[in-house]
Parts: sequence; C-alpha cells; structure tokens
Amino acid sequence: MLENNLVVIAEIANAHQGSVREAISLYESSKNSGANAVKFQIYTAHELLVKSHSRFEHFEKQSFSEKDWRYIFSEINKDEIEIYADVFGLDSLNVATQNKLDGIKVHSSDLGNMHLLEEIKKYKGKIFISAGGSTAPELVTFINPLLETGKAKELVLMHGFQTYPTPIDEANLNKIFFLKKLFG
Repeated sequence: MLENNLVVIAEIANAHQGSVREAISLYESSKNSGANAVKFQIYTAHELLVKSHSRFEHFEKQSFSEKDWRYIFSEINKDEIEIYADVFGLDSLNVATQNKLDGIKVHSSDLGNMHLLEEIKKYKGKIFISAGGSTAPELVTFINPLLETGKAKELVLMHGFQTYPTPIDEANLNKIFFLKKLFG
C-alpha cells in the first residue's frame, strides 16, 4: 500500500558547490536512481545574508545566475521527474516561476516575509512549507492566505530537524500530530 503513495525526492540542495555541470550531473544521477523528484536550492547571497557577513562571499560564489539556472533547466528533462526548489526570497521565486518548476519550498525563516507570501499566492505549483522551526501563529499567518486562494491541495507541510545531529528526544516528532490537527 505504501509503495503506491511513496514519493522519493532527491535533495540536491547546494551539493553542486557552484558548478553548473555538477548540478546537471546530480540531477541525472537522481533520475537514474529512481527518484520521483529532485529539489535544488535557488538563492542569491543577498537573499541569505548581509554583505558584511563572513560567509557572504562563500554563498555568492556558489549561487547561480538567472542565466545559469535557465541553462540548467533547459538541459534537464523536466518531463521525466518533478523539479522543486527551495526559494529564499523574491529573486529565487522569480527564477523558479520563470523556469516553470513543479514546486517550491519555503523555509521557516521566511514565514514572516509577507512580500514573498503575496507573490507565492500567484504561484502555479506545489508549495512545500518548512514547519520544523516555526511556531503555530507563524504557520497560520502564512498558510491561511494560501488556503483562501484555493491552494489547499498544493500545500505540503514538512517537519524537519533544526540541528544536526538531532537526538531523537529533541526531534519533537509529536509536532506532526499537532500540525495535522491544526491544518488537517
């Protein structure tokens, strides 16, 4: 029974380390391994950090330009498996939208970003929402406007661990029951 409902998403994230060729290669490996979908991280350094942050330059070197993303998405076969991406602001959402990705993921740190929410309301695809590091009021404030637009069937709540490694007694897996009750 589970087999029919099982969806495997290969988390590519930023494992490409800023190499366009490696991003495409990771997609190919994921597809060839039987994944149903892959998930990238689309971001710009300025969406993640202030310029004076010690890691700003690191993320700037590893992020792709819009042109790079267009090339990557033109080289992979989006008809074979679904393509998702974490978005971290309006620029990365724009890249996901322009490239007609199947879904986006919003990090819990962006649940208070009302400018992003307004644009996500227009998004035509699945919306994954990180719930692990968020409070119930943050989730309600972000999710209710999406539900009002009729996106209930396209929303996926994801409860993830916020530290690594996470001892099982600190994982708070009971939050899943709470989320199901709150939004189910």
